[in-house]
Order: sequence, then structure tokens, then C-alpha cells
Amino acid sequence: ALGRSARQFWSEVVDESDRARERFQTVFDNADEQAREKSTQIRYAAATTKDRFVRANEEHNILGKVATAAAVAGGLALCLGNPRAGLGAVAVAGSAVAVNETLRTAPANSTYTRDVGLSEDLHLD
Repeated sequence: ALGRSARQFWSEVVDESDRARERFQTVFDNADEQAREKSTQIRYAAATTKDRFVRANEEHNILGKVATAAAVAGGLALCLGNPRAGLGAVAVAGSAVAVNETLRTAPANSTYTRDVGLSEDLHLD
């Protein structure tokens, strides 16, 4: 009777352990699926935001205006005797010009290429 009770107890422990493992695996699988889905949504939103900014920059030359304002502010700061602020503003102007040129020369499907994978011309033989 004691041996049968111990076997029954052990059987229940094993069964409960299996059920707990299955519940944990289900929760883990659901969390993994939700994380992948959210990651895809975030990646799409970031690509869409980038594309909108590129389009707005093409239409309104936003980065060119930022570069001009930073260059003027840098020159003004230098004239007023603040070389650190002046050089910092000039550095911002240079960065804005560099980004503007990069966006201007980047292919229109750069977001697509980044999201999908390597371009057709790139081979890693």
C-alpha cells in the first residue's frame, strides 16, 4: 500500500511537471511570436518615417536650411568671442551637409534593400 501510494504520488508529480512544462512552452512561444510581430511593426514604422523624412527633405530642403542656420550661428558665435560654440555649430552644419548629400545620392529603394537583404550585385563568393 505504501509502495503504491509512493508510485501514485511520483506519477502525479511527473504529470504535473509535464503540464507545467507545456504551459511554460506555450507562454514562451506566444511571447516569442508577439516580440517578432512588434519588431516587424517597429522596423516598418522606422522605414516609413525615414522615407517620409527623405521625401520632405527633397521637397523643402530641410537639411540645407539646418546647415545654413548652423553655419550662420557658428559664425556669429565666433564673432562674439565664443570659439567652442562657433566651432560646434560649424560642425553641425558640416554634418547636416554630409547627411543631405548622402540622402540625395542614396538609391530610392535603400529602405527596401536594407529590409529585404543583400542587393543582387553583391556576392560573397
